[in-house]
Amino acid sequence: MKMRLFLLMLIALMLFTQCKNEEEYVEERKHTDMVKVSVELPVDCTRSDFTGVLPEGKINWGNDNDVEYLYLALVDCYAYNDKTTSGMVYVGEMFEMEAKVDESTDKLHFVGMVPQNLIYSTKKCTLYYFGNNGKGGEGTNVTNIYDKKYPDCLIGKTVSFSNQNGSIENIGDFHVASIPVDYIHIVKNENKEVVEFKLSAGLLKSNMSVAMLDLTDETTLRGNATYLQSYTIKWVGRNFQEFIGLKCGATYDVSGNPGEKSFVALLPTDLEPPYLEFLELPTPDILPPGTELFDLLPIGDNASLVSDKGQFMFENGIERNHVYVGGLGHTIEESTPIKWQQP
Repeated sequence: MKMRLFLLMLIALMLFTQCKNEEEYVEERKHTDMVKVSVELPVDCTRSDFTGVLPEGKINWGNDNDVEYLYLALVDCYAYNDKTTSGMVYVGEMFEMEAKVDESTDKLHFVGMVPQNLIYSTKKCTLYYFGNNGKGGEGTNVTNIYDKKYPDCLIGKTVSFSNQNGSIENIGDFHVASIPVDYIHIVKNENKEVVEFKLSAGLLKSNMSVAMLDLTDETTLRGNATYLQSYTIKWVGRNFQEFIGLKCGATYDVSGNPGEKSFVALLPTDLEPPYLEFLELPTPDILPPGTELFDLLPIGDNASLVSDKGQFMFENGIERNHVYVGGLGHTIEESTPIKWQQP
């Protein structure tokens, strides 16, 4: 009952926001001098934290440009009056940090620039990783989200999972992860001026999972697990929150996959967090006779993948930071894909 009420509230909220008038804002965005911010990650040339799984299937750092990006998310960077509600609107912001990739090193050095006053005033901060295409832009699977009042203020990103080619290398395009910042070390020069903020952070924690599948002669992956189309981290209210984009009846395009041992990135089916966000309002025509909408959703243990070869049910739902295989070996060659079952 609670789950149904929650989903009905989501639909009502979506309808409300579609009809809401454009808001008017006042006040100006203010910040002080930009200061260097850095963090080192001892990643042993891999950013996969799927511990002990598929040792030869690690998701390696690096893309076509030999550059990787992290995003430092600072809360409550700005505040301004909203004329329509006569209240204060608080805005968080993400700042880009870049690292050059060198396969010979056992750590990566990410560097960016951040307004000095914002990092001083923030109560907490988190580092986010959005995959190989993390910078976003046209032709990638990553979309940037900006604040309404300040169009150059990055407040979030969305990673689309709908088109995957099945290779182990392609998994890196969907590797969404987060790292809490433990503390910030302030570096000053001889004149007591701040010259750098050094971040101390833990390990990457993946917010997605991977399945090894036999996709021979398959071009489309179905099942309600593929209804989960995107992963978003964005500023809402007073925090950065996570949302999974849901579109009933949607599929994954897996054209051009390598066949028997293909890899597909999957989104988790736990709801809190992240929260489900309807990308489109479901219509009655998607419901088989005698079926309710809630029966179709990939919630808890009701998650499945379907191909022309059969289906696979995730008995405990799709967990974060997990690799699903039929048989686990010491190498990819020794491992086997999950077994398709006949319904």
